[in-house]
Amino acid sequence: MRTIKIPGDFGDYVSAHNKLQLEGTLVVESCNQPYAEKLNVYVEEHLLLCVLEGEHHIRVGETDLVFGRQEMILFKKDTYCESHQVANAPDGTSLNSVLFFISDKLITDFLRQTSFVVDRNPTSSEAGVTRQSFGNRMVKYLESLQPFFAEREPISPALLKLKLFELLHHLAEAHPLTLQAMVYNRGKYIHDISRIVSDNYLKKLPLQQLADMSGRSLSSFRRDFLKIYELQPARWIQNQRLEKARELLRNTPIPVGDIYQEVGFESFGHFSRAYKHYFGHTPSAERAQLQTDTDRQIL
Repeated sequence: MRTIKIPGDFGDYVSAHNKLQLEGTLVVESCNQPYAEKLNVYVEEHLLLCVLEGEHHIRVGETDLVFGRQEMILFKKDTYCESHQVANAPDGTSLNSVLFFISDKLITDFLRQTSFVVDRNPTSSEAGVTRQSFGNRMVKYLESLQPFFAEREPISPALLKLKLFELLHHLAEAHPLTLQAMVYNRGKYIHDISRIVSDNYLKKLPLQQLADMSGRSLSSFRRDFLKIYELQPARWIQNQRLEKARELLRNTPIPVGDIYQEVGFESFGHFSRAYKHYFGHTPSAERAQLQTDTDRQIL
């Protein structure tokens, strides 16, 4: 499965006529082709995704989420997930959604010009992904952006900024918790290490990326990780992968030769050696013993 970084890799997926850009804020229209490909996605900046039609299937860690018509999803910065967009209109037309990568500068400029009160102790979830439904007012706003996407000439920065401020005003009145989460999480901030690693230990992510996702340098990540788990990150991650592999061997029909990919190992040979060292026997022996035990129960 391919991995893309957004918004950084969007240049390979959307044309100039499907995006609007202003001082770090990027707005992307996604409504051209039915899109059924599954992708690993690393969200580099806070993303507000508004679904008009179709479905987004998201897997964060081991949690599967489905977002549908008239739902907005806030992906916090440095969230890693699996994404699957689905076209479900009767005539087969594609997913219709709009993605807002909202810069810290835009939010700061908005706060300077409004009376929106920043909650210093927000109650919003610490999860990487949160959702809210939206009504006709938001639908009309999203529809009002269509002429801008269709325009062949550059849009005036002043006019585009007004349209983006319109979005933030709407969020302030109708969805204050969503705006509050974006305001509170401006700039560099520290994530909970436990959530980062529990959501991503099965992914083939280098430690440096996990450190970035937690808002720490690599040395700080290693130090804080050791305080929490009393193991070095690489050892803890491998142990958790092996425990997950044992669960899959015992409770699923996934072939032994495929399980190593499910739990993030690079090769079957490395997986098999690590499994034997950790449990005292190979994964093939684990599956064979399980089958023997099952046969005895049947008899």
